[in-house]
Amino acid sequence: MHYALLDEVIRSSNYIQGQNFTNLYNFVSLLSEHFPSLTFANSPSLRRAKRAVASTILKKSERARLVFSHLKQFLEQKPGFVSAQEWQNQFESVERVYAHPFPTNASWQQCQGSSPQFRGYTCGLWTTFHTLTVHAYMDTMK
Repeated sequence: MHYALLDEVIRSSNYIQGQNFTNLYNFVSLLSEHFPSLTFANSPSLRRAKRAVASTILKKSERARLVFSHLKQFLEQKPGFVSAQEWQNQFESVERVYAHPFPTNASWQQCQGSSPQFRGYTCGLWTTFHTLTVHAYMDTMK
């Protein structure tokens, strides 16, 4: 998430504006609303006890969701644009406040681009995208 929300966002321009601003806002909104902070286990012992699902709170994911909510509020206060430097400062500040919930030095062997020009997303980020789609679907089924 650190890579997607910081490195990718500030890499191409001094300002985040227009469609890029809208896309960033929509992505941060999606994360703040649907980023999973619970894990579910569906074991045979739970089924026998007639409890379909047990959940466990994911502490770092809860903190990540707070980061997303804070960033969403930050963007809502902007008039449709923000400088890349201001976004970077805000992101790093909020990440620090919530005890750095995103790994920054993970090394991934799979899911990389075939060469550095095709940066690729980490396996963790691809997994997050998948999890978000499932979680958003589950939220709409309630």
